[in-house]
Amino acid sequence: MSENEIGLREARTQLGEIANRAHLTGQVTYLMRNGRRIAAVVPVNRVAKEPTMTITVTDLAQELNVSRDDVLALADQLTTLDSSEDVVDSEDRFEVTLTAEAAAVIRDQLRNA
Repeated sequence: MSENEIGLREARTQLGEIANRAHLTGQVTYLMRNGRRIAAVVPVNRVAKEPTMTITVTDLAQELNVSRDDVLALADQLTTLDSSEDVVDSEDRFEVTLTAEAAAVIRDQLRNA
C-alpha cells in the first residue's frame, strides 16, 4: 500500500487524523479492502455539491497552476467530459466546461504527475 492508502480496519482507528489531513492539507486517502481501493476520504471542496456542478477548463488550469492545454489534453482523454454547456471566457475564447467528476480525475492526474 502506498502512503495515501490505508486498510479499513486501520482507518477505523485513525479516522480523525485522516479527516484532518484531508481538511488541512488536501490529502486524499484511499480506503482499501483486500488490496483494492473501495472508497476515499477527500477534502469537502473536491466533492460535487450538486450532480450538475461544473468548472471551466481555464478555471481548473488556474486552480492547479498549469496550462490550459495541459487540462484540455487530459480532458480529451476522458469519456466523462461534458462539453454540452459551452461558455465564452473573458478573452472571448471558446471554453469547455467539465463535470465535477471529470475535474476530480484531472486534478488527481495533474497533482500526482
